Amino acid sequence: MLPWLAMLAATAPPAPSNADGLALAADIARVGSGHATVMSYDIDKTGKVTQCSVVQSSGSTELDQRACAIFLEKARFRPARDEAGHPIAKLDQRTRIVWNITE
Repeated sequence: MLPWLAMLAATAPPAPSNADGLALAADIARVGSGHATVMSYDIDKTGKVTQCSVVQSSGSTELDQRACAIFLEKARFRPARDEAGHPIAKLDQRTRIVWNITE
């Protein structure tokens, strides 16, 4: 393996890979507007989210719980890779969900 290719493999972050992104956005839009939830989550080496917790509340327990529930159910990632290009788990990833409703 070329040295620069090995370096890229060592630093490849997880990336969303499912086509359910639009459905996820529609679910979120139906729940509430004007709030943001910051979540911490773990991704296993198959790309599945295995843990989710709220690290900054939107101010609504319902929205926060819904964010993690949707993420655990629907989010899928291409897993991160180690130096040898093998899939690895990635812990304590963060994302911010902004809640909006369009009419």
